[in-house]
Parts: sequence; structure tokens; C-alpha cells
Amino acid sequence: MRTPIALVCTVWGAGFCDFFCRYCLATLLSPANLPRACADHDLTLLLYTTDDDLARMQAHPNFRKLADIVAVKPTLLETLPPGARSGHWIQ
Repeated sequence: MRTPIALVCTVWGAGFCDFFCRYCLATLLSPANLPRACADHDLTLLLYTTDDDLARMQAHPNFRKLADIVAVKPTLLETLPPGARSGHWIQ
């Protein structure tokens, strides 16, 4: 049986989105990282971001490569309850 694994990332702001796509995803996409893990596990990226930043990331080639090998489930920060945007929040 394949084990489900969730990778949780919160990314917003143009500079952070660009860094995430260029460097973080490049590292995660290296053969010994997510591609190897996907051989034995079902991976999902739980991505907390804004609508504009999601579009920015989706346009990046590394994000498209990621979406080819793992399920990407975005949660838009704009849709979270107010308490979640002002401090710690238990989902």
C-alpha cells in the first residue's frame, strides 16, 4: 500500500513566490527528492497562498513540473477565517 504524505507550504508575495519556484522547487524536484519519494508514496502539496500568487507560481516551469508528479491543493489565504490571518490558528 502506498503511504499518503502531505507537504505543507505557505508562500505569498512576489519575491517569496519567485524564490520558492526557482530554488525550493528546484531542490524538491531533484531526482533524489520528490521524484524518488513519489515512487513509493502518494504526495500532496498543501499550498497556502493568495489568488494572485498562485497564478504567478502556476506560470513558472518548476511549478508545472511539480504539478506533474504531486497533487497540488491550494488554499487561498483570502478564504481563511479572520483569526487565521492574525495569529496562530488550529485548522
